Amino acid sequence: MVRKIWVLSFFITFSCGFNNEVLSEEVHSVCKDVKRALDERTVQTYCTKDDLFCNVDWEPGSGRDKNYLGVDIDKDGKSDLVMQSCGGSGLGLCSLFVDKSGGGGYEFTDEAFFLFKLGDDYYLILGESVEPEHKKIGMRKLYLLGLDGADLVCDDL
Repeated sequence: MVRKIWVLSFFITFSCGFNNEVLSEEVHSVCKDVKRALDERTVQTYCTKDDLFCNVDWEPGSGRDKNYLGVDIDKDGKSDLVMQSCGGSGLGLCSLFVDKSGGGGYEFTDEAFFLFKLGDDYYLILGESVEPEHKKIGMRKLYLLGLDGADLVCDDL
């Protein structure tokens, strides 16, 4: 009986360690790809069809608010209600309100950010601004929008 428990314990530990290692490699790959895309970004590609970071449609709300269209964070095939609301000035905090079509939702508040899609996942980039590139290096953060909130993926883009 003790041997069975030890074997099961070893299997669970090995499996969890393997999954964390695979997840860590995926996170590292996403961070690397996003950092490279940010570094290659130029004013000429800002919000054109070639800009990786302008691929989620939105319509204007009141003031500086944006209502994102066709966003499916819970991956149930139905659009979730996703709205970004920022203060009146270009500085300060912005909030993202997520109301999932399958029920539940959450709010994320931080400095100004933008939403983009990579694969089947939605991400937020914080710290991207009109500042010269050299002032932003290492200052940007990447968050993954999950079912229960936004999770920090990388903090030194």
